Amino acid sequence: MPERFSEYTEKVCALLRWKKVRPLVKEELEAHLCESSEEHALAGMGSQESEKAAIAAMGSPEEAGGRLNGLYKPRVDIILLIGTALLMALGALIVPLGEWALCALGVLALDAAFLLFDVRAFIQKYWLYIYLAGVAALVGILFLAPVINGAKRWPPANFFGMFLCICGIGAMLGDGRDVKRPLTILHILALTAVPCLTIFVMPHFAMVVTLGLSMLAMYLRSRMPRAFVFTLLGFSLLFAALTIGSREYLIDRITAWFYPWRSDPRGAGYLTNVLIDTWRNSQWIGGTVPDVAAAPWFLNAYPLAYFAAAAGKLPTYLAIALNALVVWRMLHISRRLQDRISSIVSFGASVLMAVMSGEGVLGSFGWLAFDGAAMFISASGAHWLLQGACVAIVFALNLNRDYIRLSQGSRPDTESVQRRLRIRFEWTK
Repeated sequence: MPERFSEYTEKVCALLRWKKVRPLVKEELEAHLCESSEEHALAGMGSQESEKAAIAAMGSPEEAGGRLNGLYKPRVDIILLIGTALLMALGALIVPLGEWALCALGVLALDAAFLLFDVRAFIQKYWLYIYLAGVAALVGILFLAPVINGAKRWPPANFFGMFLCICGIGAMLGDGRDVKRPLTILHILALTAVPCLTIFVMPHFAMVVTLGLSMLAMYLRSRMPRAFVFTLLGFSLLFAALTIGSREYLIDRITAWFYPWRSDPRGAGYLTNVLIDTWRNSQWIGGTVPDVAAAPWFLNAYPLAYFAAAAGKLPTYLAIALNALVVWRMLHISRRLQDRISSIVSFGASVLMAVMSGEGVLGSFGWLAFDGAAMFISASGAHWLLQGACVAIVFALNLNRDYIRLSQGSRPDTESVQRRLRIRFEWTK
């Protein structure tokens, strides 16, 4: 490498505010300067003249550093950041201040942990161990967790088991293997079946729906054959319908919303009637929690109904709108990420959040046969941490989007990479 090029690239990189990308930018700059110098040498220039011409074409170090500062910088998504902060602030209206502060600090600590290292490189390298940790958490529930409402439950293991399985399988789907090969499809199905069957044995119908839909979404994102994915979706919906149809209690819970007078107040329709009365009697601003809804389990199982009774319908509808905004932003970011691992993992985490919060919203209105947690409107610390993890991993992958792109395109040993480098620098002049 000519000394003139090294001095120039060091001056340019010293002006970059994002120190993380300096080594990669230096490598890219040197590759481009060498290529430009070779082109000038072929035109009949001497070695020193061609080097000077290459540097002159790039511009002064200050000018090049300014252009690169605009290209390579952390992608802080303000909409996702503000939407999440407002949702967490709304949670303070119903959660006691001490518990709210503890949950908020836990979410912030988790977010900071994701931002301190390269999440993508970590899950790419250790995806199998991440997946096995998720399976171990879910299997451990079968032996260690208590039975709550007829199912084995220990929220931290339930939620983070799902999250880790999604991250592990998402990284495997995006590592470059051919997802259209039958053997690869069978391998992926085997890995997916283990956590799903474990959850089904618990039995936890809501978690099966949540994890199943998230996995199917990642299948679609990984470009597996559409016919296969939709066939699998059809069988899943048929299985869900048969499961609901085989349980009279679930049918009564659903029909109780439309025919509340047919339901025995002490029977299956009781919770639906409580939810109907809660929404009907809630004020638009402020209010008091009804006696029936004052139990702690009501806040965890039907957080938005509790929120409407305690804070009013208007803040509740605002929380639902913010919830939808954050989920949409997460999905939008995941579709905008270019490398496969980041895109698939963030898409899986986004769909996981969308399904969970959707269950929380619909369940709080009594429109589902099972409950769920709305985003950050819950007293459960496990809910907060899982939701924080989903937001954090999407935010972190988007934050390092340019770093990932640069690290993957910085090796000047192929014609395609050289062409991309040349186009990029010509565009920024």
